[in-house]
Amino acid sequence: MFKKFIIKSNYYKDSITLMSLTNKVNTLEGVIDSTLGMATDMNKEIVKSIGFDESEINKAKSTDMMIALKLEDESYLDKVLSEIENMFIVKEEDNTSKTYTNTKQAINENKDINMAVISIPGNHAYLEVKKCLENNINVMLFSDNMSIEEEKKLKELAVSKKLLMMGPDCGTSIINGVGLCFANKIKKGNIGIVGASGTGIQEATVIIDKLGAGITHAIGTGGRDLSEDIGGLMMLQGMEMLEDDEETKIILLISKPPAESVTKKILEKIKQSKKRYVVCFINGKKEMVEESGALFASTLQDGAIISSSLSLNKEINIENINIEKIKKLSSKINKEQKYLRALYCGGTLAAETEMIISQNHKVYSNVSKKKENKLENPFKSYQNTIIDLGDDVFTQGKPHPMIDPSIRNSRILEEAKDKEVAVIILDFELGYGSNNDPVGLSIETIKKAKEIANSEGREIIFIGYILSTETEKQDVARQKSLLQSMDIMIANSNTEAAKIADSILKEIQ
Repeated sequence: MFKKFIIKSNYYKDSITLMSLTNKVNTLEGVIDSTLGMATDMNKEIVKSIGFDESEINKAKSTDMMIALKLEDESYLDKVLSEIENMFIVKEEDNTSKTYTNTKQAINENKDINMAVISIPGNHAYLEVKKCLENNINVMLFSDNMSIEEEKKLKELAVSKKLLMMGPDCGTSIINGVGLCFANKIKKGNIGIVGASGTGIQEATVIIDKLGAGITHAIGTGGRDLSEDIGGLMMLQGMEMLEDDEETKIILLISKPPAESVTKKILEKIKQSKKRYVVCFINGKKEMVEESGALFASTLQDGAIISSSLSLNKEINIENINIEKIKKLSSKINKEQKYLRALYCGGTLAAETEMIISQNHKVYSNVSKKKENKLENPFKSYQNTIIDLGDDVFTQGKPHPMIDPSIRNSRILEEAKDKEVAVIILDFELGYGSNNDPVGLSIETIKKAKEIANSEGREIIFIGYILSTETEKQDVARQKSLLQSMDIMIANSNTEAAKIADSILKEIQ
């Protein structure tokens, strides 16, 4: 193996671009592994931890880009570096927008700008967001690692100016039909959404689209917005904006349960509203929600169905799970096999599955809020395990699994070797920002996993869920066909995937 570390002085690319480029570099001939990142303290530690020289790494300044390469041998170096330079050039040539040296210049030359998407190291984000808000520009902040204090100050400023400050760590929004970051192509309609969850918003919107309804806007808040410290500032602001929007008739709220004081504020606002509300606080309290006059949804699927039913003014029924098919699948499992492994790219989908499965079975997860259900080591599954592979512990210095599924592919093979594993759930997110062929990049791994189990007289039941509309940039039909070719059971929603797994566990445990 040959290692090479390169510093590109005063060369900046945002984290989304660098994640995408790292994914492409890892597919090049001769590349074992690579990391492309700005020289932040965290990224420096990551590069050190994978075996690169500390003295060289410490020479990089925060304004520099680092390229760390592990190659099969030195003969590949020149070609790989040439390919990387070409990727930078193509990215710049493909960009039809104008490039500015700073935020102030962009604002001064574009007086009609009303939305900014910011993706820079979190410790530098505060001043850039503040500049935008002071110039009456709404902000979607993709960056994380911003302090609670800075987040609160920015959100208070946004509220005072009747603007949005979505984030930090906001991965999904759809404003006036335009998907920002990870999002899907959704029909226009009269449902407005405010959510503290990226994949939660994606799941609800694609189901709404499939049911024939549509949305006005989907406003992301960032995951900490509903904490005691932030006080739900952006969810309340989003609600206010949708209240004032004449096209929005129904408002769907999506989140894990907020802090108690924040829940009270939100429900009090709902009581005063003339619009219909549907509230999906995963694992939330139904009675409190219904007392406010809102309709309670226990799952993302229910939230989408109830909202669509109100929108279309008709009752919507979904097909029940095929119990006979469940029994037939369960009969293939031997006596040693008794556990579920749910390997998720989407954090909220993982949380929803934990909520559903834990009603009947003991579950361990890295997303669990209950101490007794918290997985001790996220890299090692135990009994029924549900993993969010998009968690920071897995993605430091690596692309998110929605962009590069290699993190999950390794885990699939690991789980296949466990003689007690009976069921594996896999989610595949399509749409803007996601990998162009997520199933295609995973199908050989699934095949190998099945072969590992079959060689030992076992059969693992795979349940796949493709989060998408029928009009995504990826070839949706091909993604489904690939899963079907491996005899994978395809669920129509994440809720259904979890309920299928739950039914199988009931049969075999």
